[in-house]
Amino acid sequence: MAFALLGTVQVTLIAAITVITVALSAVQRDLRVDDTGMVLVTSAYGLAFGGLLLLGGRLADSRGRRRMFVTGVVVFGLASAAAGLAPWAGMLLIARFAQGVGAALAAPAAMALVGVVFPDGHRRGRAMAIWGVLSSAGATAGTVLSGVVITWVPWRWVFLAPVVVSAVAAPVAVRLFPPDHPPVRGRIDWLGAVPATAGLALLIYGLQRSGWMAFGGIALLVLFGWAECRSSAPLMPLSFLRRRVLPLIAVTACAGAMATGFYLLSLYLQEVRGLSTLQTSAAFLLPAPAVLASGPLAGWLIARLAIRRVLAAALLVTALFAALMRRHQVSKGESE
Repeated sequence: MAFALLGTVQVTLIAAITVITVALSAVQRDLRVDDTGMVLVTSAYGLAFGGLLLLGGRLADSRGRRRMFVTGVVVFGLASAAAGLAPWAGMLLIARFAQGVGAALAAPAAMALVGVVFPDGHRRGRAMAIWGVLSSAGATAGTVLSGVVITWVPWRWVFLAPVVVSAVAAPVAVRLFPPDHPPVRGRIDWLGAVPATAGLALLIYGLQRSGWMAFGGIALLVLFGWAECRSSAPLMPLSFLRRRVLPLIAVTACAGAMATGFYLLSLYLQEVRGLSTLQTSAAFLLPAPAVLASGPLAGWLIARLAIRRVLAAALLVTALFAALMRRHQVSKGESE
């Protein structure tokens, strides 16, 4: 039951990234948001989630796993309720960012609690493989939920599921998981966390509105790197990156491509092709079997071919199909 609770929360946290995807057109009409504003609303959650994830992991280690998990789930739930009730675009933007803050606290603590549930290394490895599939399924679940909800009720109801999951998960977690051991009160690298998140936000906003703001975002990210080099307790030790640069670049590129694809494809299917919200959500189900099968398949291939070969092959396949899609779009445009 403990793992089921953690898995449900993980799926919900990932689903929150895409839960507004199919509802974009409805949100834009209802709150009268321009295209730039919609980009910010869409990316606010991911900015806070990704930018503060390292800090969330550090807090889980130093302040307690169960405590940070419950705190993050509560913040996530309250922010989800605020997003559903948002009367104007600015409020929705703030609520989405707050959702990401809660997710950044809950997600690393949840992963750490998996180790508490499965202390045996073999069982923990199997659980983490399932964990990866849950993360992939969460993105699809959010898109499908969005389309189904919008078909029958206003878009605000897409935030009901995160509220319900949070309301159930917080008290149940207190009962299921043992109290945290006396926390290790290590120093928290706040100087590293703030520039990382603020720099990403300014960079994305600046690319849409102002070159100076984009430059400011880059400067803050440089400040983040400088702070990590000088910190005695960095959020991201540079030694961690030495043999992981290529995998991290690959993950970042794939995640960015997926998020961009979901955003553009949702608007294209509804605004250009004229599909309904339910039809759009159904379209996002097409790659779901491949996504669910990719986790076990990747684990099987890595055990036999080594991770570097599997990563290289995956990147080549991704680039090949991206080129084919691009060629198809160009040919279609010329024919029209």
